Amino acid sequence: MPITYTITLDSTDDGTYNEDITSDVLHLKWQLGMTKPYDTLAAISKASIRVVNDSGRYDDLAIGTALKIQSQKQGENIIPHFIGVVMHTEPTTGTLRRPEALITVMGQENALTQHEVRLPPMLNVRADEAISAILQATPIRRFAYAVYCLIEDANAVINSTSIFPPEPLPQQFETGKSVFAYLGDTWANGIRADSAIQQITKSENGHFFINREGEAVFYNRHHSIMNETAPTVFDNDMVTLEYIFGADRINDVRVQVSPRSIGAANSQLWSLNGAMRLQPNSTQTITAQFAIGERTVGALVFITPQRNVHYIANSKDNGTGNDKTSDIEITVTDLSFSAVELTIRNTSNQTRYLTQLELRGTPLITGNAIFISERDPLAMYQQGKQALDLRLPLLSTVEEAGYIAQYELLRRTQPRGVVSAMEINTQSHPTRARSLTLFDTVTVRDAQTGHEADYIIIGEQHDVNAGGTQHHVCWVLEPDERALFFVINRHAVNDSTRVMLPR
Repeated sequence: MPITYTITLDSTDDGTYNEDITSDVLHLKWQLGMTKPYDTLAAISKASIRVVNDSGRYDDLAIGTALKIQSQKQGENIIPHFIGVVMHTEPTTGTLRRPEALITVMGQENALTQHEVRLPPMLNVRADEAISAILQATPIRRFAYAVYCLIEDANAVINSTSIFPPEPLPQQFETGKSVFAYLGDTWANGIRADSAIQQITKSENGHFFINREGEAVFYNRHHSIMNETAPTVFDNDMVTLEYIFGADRINDVRVQVSPRSIGAANSQLWSLNGAMRLQPNSTQTITAQFAIGERTVGALVFITPQRNVHYIANSKDNGTGNDKTSDIEITVTDLSFSAVELTIRNTSNQTRYLTQLELRGTPLITGNAIFISERDPLAMYQQGKQALDLRLPLLSTVEEAGYIAQYELLRRTQPRGVVSAMEINTQSHPTRARSLTLFDTVTVRDAQTGHEADYIIIGEQHDVNAGGTQHHVCWVLEPDERALFFVINRHAVNDSTRVMLPR
């Protein structure tokens, strides 16, 4: 039975996806998830859609319009594939070619690469809590924002139906296993939201991605090990496999620990270098990054600047004029762990000079790095050194670093045949090719190499052509390691598994 693909636009921004453009579509490509094994943060999900443009409809398609891709085989449920927002369109030009346009659509991960974040002090926080805080601090375009109240909209009304969304993205978050003593103190004047999330997922050894429904998903490091779902078997019925023996071997793991110490109360965290000219009746905003000497620090406690204590103003830039500190108001508009944003206002109708400003509080100081190592000396001697160097700035304890080093060594020290990618199509697998998605498990059997192993799908790339009659899928695979570790109530004592380490 034929497979029907539908591509719809939410041109009214209310979640109805009221505009069906399927009849114009010539070619579809999209991708989600990670791009290589052992990634912990997904790449930006992306779709490319080539359409007929006879009417010029796609010459100026509204940027930011939500788009959804779905498919259905007769008698079966609709399968969602992708949701994102239009980033740009590329119409063909001239009169010698058929009018077409290429629509580029990106998932919500794109917003994480465009915005920097700083967070208030977060102590003893888990990965899921930290990622939620980052998403809240990132201005992410809601897919259906017309049903909410937008502050900048002159017609916005707060009532029983026009409400503020509780979160920027629907979330499926598992509870993190690691507890980070401090989060955000090393982020200086701000870091990209995706970089912040990557620090967290790498330190947790978990995964973060946006799924087919546009939901933010976080899995902790035990997700795959605790999964009891039976894998889908592919027995010599795939199009191609990318197979290599001995890839991703690790026999020397080094994990960086960044110990912290608490400094003295009322320490100077920043000071003004030279006089600041303040125009009459003006307001200036500055961001000050906390540091002691050349070393960036966090502020466990921040003291709000007070007149004549922390700042002084004068009528002259050299400080020899009259004291005009009373004309100056300094307020804290954004306080984070690593920096503070201040609004400085000159309330007089004369030029003033801020000649002294110092910021004080209790610093959190990052000490010199400590490296924790785990090695397999015999494997290093027999096979040559294969090193993995993990720099994880959120780790502050030797215990946590040791756990991660042991885990990486246990799961990757032995040479083995590994499939990193597999391609199938809807001709052979009309339902599987469309329904299996991120973190589903598959068994791969290949008679040519004699290989048989279980894998996790961590990335998917789709190519649909010829009116939907040709649909090729390439999955990025990562070894499923459930068989490596002993899980209580699942394995027997004599199983060839290893006892799970704490947490």
